[in-house]
Amino acid sequence: AEATIAAPLSSPQCVVNVCPAGGAGAGGTADTPHHLPFHRTTRTSGTGGTSVTSGSAGGSAGGNSQHGSRDLFKGPADGNAQGDTLVPDSPANFATSFLDLDMMYGPVHDGPLQSDLRSGVGGRLVMDSTTDLPLKDANGLFVTADPQSRMTPGFFALNVVWRKYHNLRADALRERYPTMTDEELFQNARMETIAAYQHIVEETYVPTILGEPLDPYEGYDDSVDPSVDVFFSTCSFRYGHSGLSGLVRLLGPDFAPMARDPILLRNAFNRTEHVMSILDDRVEPIIRGLAYEPSKNIDASFVEDVSLFTGTMTFKNVQRGRDNGLPSYNDAREWFNLSRVTSLEELAGENGEAVTKALKGLYGKSGVDKVDSYVGALLELPSSPTMVMGPLMTASIKDQFARLRDGDRLWYKNRYSREEYESFPSLSEIIREVLDEEEMRRFPRDSFAVFDPSSSGLAGRGKSEGG
Repeated sequence: AEATIAAPLSSPQCVVNVCPAGGAGAGGTADTPHHLPFHRTTRTSGTGGTSVTSGSAGGSAGGNSQHGSRDLFKGPADGNAQGDTLVPDSPANFATSFLDLDMMYGPVHDGPLQSDLRSGVGGRLVMDSTTDLPLKDANGLFVTADPQSRMTPGFFALNVVWRKYHNLRADALRERYPTMTDEELFQNARMETIAAYQHIVEETYVPTILGEPLDPYEGYDDSVDPSVDVFFSTCSFRYGHSGLSGLVRLLGPDFAPMARDPILLRNAFNRTEHVMSILDDRVEPIIRGLAYEPSKNIDASFVEDVSLFTGTMTFKNVQRGRDNGLPSYNDAREWFNLSRVTSLEELAGENGEAVTKALKGLYGKSGVDKVDSYVGALLELPSSPTMVMGPLMTASIKDQFARLRDGDRLWYKNRYSREEYESFPSLSEIIREVLDEEEMRRFPRDSFAVFDPSSSGLAGRGKSEGG
């Protein structure tokens, strides 16, 4: 789809005229454009000169380093002039960079929200006494620390799993240490839950999406900046939008389809409360569906439920990159010590002549250096059989997670002995422990691999490999 923007850069909102091919799904036709409002990112004025998310006044000229600030990710051109130097504005980020389950516990700076999520008794998070789900507000919406936690049934179900695990840990601590206060029980249960979460991310999730583990952990390094950079948040970590299936699977205890299976993602997006109502407030069918349904390949194609029916998410990903001042695709490759692509034909590669033609129509016949990072990164093919995405996204994600780990003084391996953390449960073990035992009796041992219900184990291919 072609798009034009009708607003000055200084405007907090612009109207984008989208002319989709075929037009119907996006709300327009070839003759009648669809007007899409786009809210620009809030700025932290003049911070780009020192922020890891934008620019660095004293960073190196290039290259990928885990240390200090980075100067590739310049902010937008509407920055602040300081003397003779234009200092770019950094996009404001109010979420913690650390892997601390803030989407469940709430951000540290929002004390009232954190209090609302707690029961005040026994260190537990508050749950509805009837459904054992989060409470609902006056509008009938589940109360969660992050509204995105209820955006899809899958997000919500996993949030519920981690809430239940926190409460399980709190109950165990209360039984072991009956004199502990609510605050002591909560903080210790929170620490144990975050440690289990970090262990799963480092040892299972990251190796699954990268095709290899992170480099061995050598302890906390106070010179490492763990901040989430704009390229990671605006480009590479949005790989998951490409991998989304258009179906929300609802499966019974034996992984047989239930009466309402499947639900189209377009009909479940931001309608989690409706989905839960038809499931009698049970998350088990959703969790089984997540384990069973493989993601699609990570590439430049998207299911219609993502590209047309969820607020044209694919367009917004590209526009957000421009709004946040991301470098071009080739400049980003060079920063991560990858060779520059010399032509659009090379970039299109095995994607075919139709993709090459589309790229030339968008960027010009010799416009390889104008390609948006998100577009170029998704067109890359994995460089090894174990990788699930191209080299640029892989390099960015590996760099970010290494910095998140190495720059976190509270990382779980600094708090627990090897013997302790090697005994931490897997995600599948947590799921079986906190959900209905009878319902989850056939849940797979590895929730990050495609499950074959006809066997006792795994099908043997990573869930991110498509299928």
